[in-house]
Amino acid sequence: MAATRIEVLEEAKKIISTTREQEYGSPETSFMEIAEYWNLYLSQQGYLVDGTSLTRGDVAIMMALLKIARMNHFFKLDNFIDLCGYAALAAEMEED
Repeated sequence: MAATRIEVLEEAKKIISTTREQEYGSPETSFMEIAEYWNLYLSQQGYLVDGTSLTRGDVAIMMALLKIARMNHFFKLDNFIDLCGYAALAAEMEED
Protein backbone atom coordinates (compact mmCIF):
# COMPACT_ATOMS: atom_id res chain seq x y z
CA MET A 1 0.00 0.00 0.00
CA ALA A 2 1.34 3.41 -0.94
CA ALA A 3 1.98 6.01 1.71
CA THR A 4 -0.30 9.01 1.85
CA ARG A 5 1.06 12.52 1.45
CA ILE A 6 0.47 13.18 5.15
CA GLU A 7 2.42 10.04 6.10
CA VAL A 8 5.32 11.10 3.87
CA LEU A 9 5.39 14.60 5.36
CA GLU A 10 5.06 13.34 8.94
CA GLU A 11 7.93 10.89 8.42
CA ALA A 12 10.08 13.66 6.94
CA LYS A 13 9.22 15.87 9.91
CA LYS A 14 10.19 13.12 12.34
CA ILE A 15 13.47 12.47 10.57
CA ILE A 16 14.64 16.09 10.35
CA SER A 17 13.43 16.95 13.85
CA THR A 18 14.71 13.97 15.81
CA THR A 19 16.33 10.96 14.17
CA ARG A 20 18.95 12.61 11.95
CA GLU A 21 19.71 15.35 14.45
CA GLN A 22 20.44 12.73 17.11
CA GLU A 23 22.71 10.86 14.68
CA TYR A 24 24.52 13.75 12.97
CA GLY A 25 23.89 16.88 15.05
CA SER A 26 21.96 19.93 13.96
CA PRO A 27 21.37 20.27 10.22
CA GLU A 28 22.66 23.83 10.35
CA THR A 29 26.02 22.66 11.69
CA SER A 30 26.16 19.53 9.55
CA PHE A 31 25.32 21.35 6.32
CA MET A 32 27.83 24.12 7.11
CA GLU A 33 30.55 21.48 7.54
CA ILE A 34 29.52 19.83 4.25
CA ALA A 35 29.60 23.23 2.53
CA GLU A 36 33.14 23.79 3.82
CA TYR A 37 34.33 20.44 2.44
CA TRP A 38 32.58 21.00 -0.89
CA ASN A 39 33.95 24.55 -1.14
CA LEU A 40 37.48 23.29 -0.58
CA TYR A 41 37.08 20.57 -3.20
CA LEU A 42 35.38 22.82 -5.77
CA SER A 43 37.98 25.55 -5.25
CA GLN A 44 40.85 23.13 -5.75
CA GLN A 45 39.19 21.85 -8.92
CA GLY A 46 38.81 25.41 -10.25
CA TYR A 47 35.00 25.50 -10.12
CA LEU A 48 34.66 28.27 -7.53
CA VAL A 49 36.24 31.56 -8.51
CA ASP A 50 36.12 35.18 -7.37
CA GLY A 51 35.50 34.24 -3.74
CA THR A 52 32.21 32.49 -4.40
CA SER A 53 31.21 29.69 -2.07
CA LEU A 54 28.39 27.35 -1.29
CA THR A 55 26.16 27.93 1.72
CA ARG A 56 24.41 25.44 3.96
CA GLY A 57 21.22 26.29 2.03
CA ASP A 58 22.99 25.28 -1.17
CA VAL A 59 23.89 21.96 0.46
CA ALA A 60 20.24 21.29 1.33
CA ILE A 61 19.17 22.05 -2.25
CA MET A 62 21.94 19.92 -3.74
CA MET A 63 21.01 17.02 -1.46
CA ALA A 64 17.41 17.38 -2.69
CA LEU A 65 18.71 17.22 -6.26
CA LEU A 66 20.58 14.03 -5.38
CA LYS A 67 17.31 12.49 -4.22
CA ILE A 68 15.57 13.60 -7.43
CA ALA A 69 18.34 12.00 -9.50
CA ARG A 70 17.92 8.75 -7.60
CA MET A 71 14.21 8.77 -8.39
CA ASN A 72 15.05 8.29 -12.06
CA HIS A 73 16.11 4.70 -11.43
CA PHE A 74 13.34 3.10 -9.40
CA PHE A 75 10.71 3.88 -6.79
CA LYS A 76 11.90 4.04 -3.23
CA LEU A 77 9.70 5.82 -0.70
CA ASP A 78 12.76 6.93 1.27
CA ASN A 79 13.80 9.24 -1.60
CA PHE A 80 10.48 11.09 -1.43
CA ILE A 81 10.61 11.38 2.34
CA ASP A 82 14.18 12.69 2.26
CA LEU A 83 13.31 15.11 -0.55
CA CYS A 84 10.58 16.64 1.64
CA GLY A 85 13.02 16.92 4.52
CA TYR A 86 15.73 18.57 2.46
CA ALA A 87 13.19 21.02 0.99
CA ALA A 88 12.02 22.00 4.48
CA LEU A 89 15.58 22.47 5.69
CA ALA A 90 16.49 24.50 2.60
CA ALA A 91 13.52 26.82 3.14
CA GLU A 92 14.45 27.33 6.78
CA MET A 93 18.10 27.97 6.01
CA GLU A 94 17.28 30.44 3.24
CA GLU A 95 15.35 32.53 5.78
CA ASP A 96 18.43 32.83 8.05
